[in-house]
Amino acid sequence: MDTSNIETANPDNEAANSEVEFVFRGGPLALDLINTEVMVRGKRGDLLTTPLVLEKWWQAIGQQYPESPELATGLEAFSPTALEAVLKLRRALRNIMDAVVNQAAIDPQDQLALNTVLAIGHHHLTLQEDNKRLKAEYQLNNQTDSSLLFQVALSAFRLLTETELKRLHRCKNERCILYFYDNTRSATRHWCSLGCMNRSRSLENYRRAKQLKSHE
Repeated sequence: MDTSNIETANPDNEAANSEVEFVFRGGPLALDLINTEVMVRGKRGDLLTTPLVLEKWWQAIGQQYPESPELATGLEAFSPTALEAVLKLRRALRNIMDAVVNQAAIDPQDQLALNTVLAIGHHHLTLQEDNKRLKAEYQLNNQTDSSLLFQVALSAFRLLTETELKRLHRCKNERCILYFYDNTRSATRHWCSLGCMNRSRSLENYRRAKQLKSHE
């Protein structure tokens, strides 16, 4: 999807909230949450403006990953408090991913924010129906806690500890802030989409031509 035409939702308009287009380019769920911030006409815009929009995003996640055995996108209490908690986790995740990509130090406060969410749940093993195989499932320690928060945090945990972090990228287009995980065999992907690649290259060509003209 081309994010250049995405508008931020109007918090006072339920119809607008229900029509927000979300961006799914990251791969890992944690990056999908980070990518609910987009560039709109040169300015950072937020797609998660109300609890209603958060609920729509979570429903869209379930449709995006229908085969995921762990992803449970059932009903939750999508309240202003829940939205605030999600946005707090998103800030921490963006800061962490920025640090990883830039090979900079990770802020301990961001680490704490991620660990705090990870602590609300745990993994355990359950028997499959034939009682011959085990499978991993997660369980919240308190049923009032947010499955959304825990699953996003678990995705970040796996991304940061079980993958090749050199494949984690922020889009090379200077006018884009989306993250993605490069699954290509050559590991040479630099843009979140073909649209961003084309815009970035067009901008480079324009600058090069302008520089050559100034030296004539």
